[in-house]
Amino acid sequence: FLRHVQSYGTGGNGVGIDRTQATLLSQSSITSNGTQNLSFQINSVPGADRSKVRGEERFSIFSIADYQVPEMQIDSKYIQIWPVADAAISGIEPGQLVRYSLPQLTLTFNDLYPSSTTYVQVYKGNSVLGTKGTIVQGSALTVSDSSPMSRVLVLKDYDEVFDADGRWTMEILTITPFGTDRLAQVTFDLDRTMKLNGTFTSIE
Repeated sequence: FLRHVQSYGTGGNGVGIDRTQATLLSQSSITSNGTQNLSFQINSVPGADRSKVRGEERFSIFSIADYQVPEMQIDSKYIQIWPVADAAISGIEPGQLVRYSLPQLTLTFNDLYPSSTTYVQVYKGNSVLGTKGTIVQGSALTVSDSSPMSRVLVLKDYDEVFDADGRWTMEILTITPFGTDRLAQVTFDLDRTMKLNGTFTSIE
C-alpha cells in the first residue's frame, strides 16, 4: 500500500500534472485478507502556509511480483487538497460613521471553494456569528468549477437593504459542502438624517 503526495504549486489546479513526479510518503505491506484500517495525517501537501496549500494525495495498492505475474496495480484513488478561502471588504472601516449614502465597496474573494456559494449579508446591531441577515443584491457568487476561484467585486447602489439608521454589520459568508463560514465582517454606524438649523423672524 503506497501513499504519494504532490503539490500543484501556487495557483495550480492539477490539470496536466505529471504524477510520476509525486513524492512517496509511506508504504506498508498487506499480508492478510479482510478490511485494513490505516490512519494518516489529514494533509501532507508541502507548503509554508498550511491553509493555502494546493495538491493531492494518492493511495495505491500493488500486488507483489512473483515468478508467474509481474507487479501490478490493483487499485488507486486520490484526494485533492484545496486552500481555505478568505475575503476582504474595502471602502468602509470598522466603527466608521456613514452619513447620507453608503460608499462604494470593493469585495476581494480568494480561493472560493469548488461547489460553493458566497454572498454578502447585512443585519442591524453588532457582529454576532450565526445571525441571519438580508442578502445584498448583486453580491452572490457561485463556484461550479472543480477548482477554487478568486474574484474582485465592486458593490454600489445597495442602500435599500438598510431600512433604518443605527449600527449595522456587514458579513461575507460562504457555503461549502462542509458548512457555512464567515470570511470577513465590518460593523459601522449609519446616520442618514439631515438636520437643518434655522430661525424665524417677523416684521411688525
